[in-house]
Amino acid sequence: MTVVQGYEEDLRRPLTGVKLLPFDSARQGTWKWTADSATQGDHQFHFPPRVIVDFSPDAVAVISIRGTADDDGLARQIIQTMRTTKDPQCYFPLLDATLKAMDDGVLRSK
Repeated sequence: MTVVQGYEEDLRRPLTGVKLLPFDSARQGTWKWTADSATQGDHQFHFPPRVIVDFSPDAVAVISIRGTADDDGLARQIIQTMRTTKDPQCYFPLLDATLKAMDDGVLRSK
């Protein structure tokens, strides 16, 4: 499901002002997604911009940053530090620790 489909399903109507424009960053093929705010009844919905980073051929990252003094600048800083790997020893220890911490939190809350 795309970002647009998810929002449209929740709102039960099409988004307006949807744009996907190139985003200047350290990685080529980076895009910025934006959409107009929407009103439904008494509620106003603001959709945070999404920065989509291509890590072809194996990955795509979607970054949402909103409410900082320089959202685009922070997105660029994050993109500049991002790396990918297929080496399981790089990510398995962190993934394992994260899952254990989540399990511990679930067990403590019961």
